[in-house]
Amino acid sequence: MQIEVVENGIQAMRKIETWQAEGTDKKHIFVFAYDTTRSEDLTHFTDTEHVGLGELRFEEVFTNLFRDRNQVLHSKLTAIGVPVKEAFTLEEKMKDGCVVVIRTHPSP
Repeated sequence: MQIEVVENGIQAMRKIETWQAEGTDKKHIFVFAYDTTRSEDLTHFTDTEHVGLGELRFEEVFTNLFRDRNQVLHSKLTAIGVPVKEAFTLEEKMKDGCVVVIRTHPSP
């Protein structure tokens, strides 16, 4: 797993392009931002993966409907393999406006 914290969507896109050039499929790349709309827009713009039923248990997806943004991000980050302590650190960086880009599998 490789985690990058960047300032904006342009830097996120550059990192994604670099990983793709190294052979990483976009299905192994996730983009996160603290603001829900920004996060969805970045995921759409970069054509990367959503954390969903493939990564989360059904109960967790349902529970996330009633959680605050910190809890949802924490749930999604840990579901794709980010250690708990690091997930808290990444949440704080996202609160400060950064974007988190994660490659779950190294290039072949």
